[in-house]
Amino acid sequence: MAHILFINLFFSKFSFQLDKSPVFARILDYVEKRVELNDVGANVMRELLQFIYTNSADCLANGNLEATIQLFLIADRFLIDELKSRCEEVMVARIKGTHALELWDIANHFGLKKLANAIRMFCWA
Repeated sequence: MAHILFINLFFSKFSFQLDKSPVFARILDYVEKRVELNDVGANVMRELLQFIYTNSADCLANGNLEATIQLFLIADRFLIDELKSRCEEVMVARIKGTHALELWDIANHFGLKKLANAIRMFCWA
């Protein structure tokens, strides 16, 4: 099932918040009021929009690592650097053995030096 984000272009707060994502701004240049994101789960989209509007997200506040990883991936897709940085902070704080390899792959793929260094410290401790 496709998750559809309806955007009311008259809603000034959203227009103001578009500066957080140049990708959203470009999308809206080419569409009228409807953007389909078929590969984004509803919970991740909710967290993304929550961050865009409030500069916070539940998964960041409660340290939910799985949700934070998904949020990081969508933040990278939409070029929201501030959110990527906040997700990286949570990933660094939540390193544990069961996720170390997955986090190592993410750190190397996306060039996250802080996360890579934290994983090295975790593994050598």
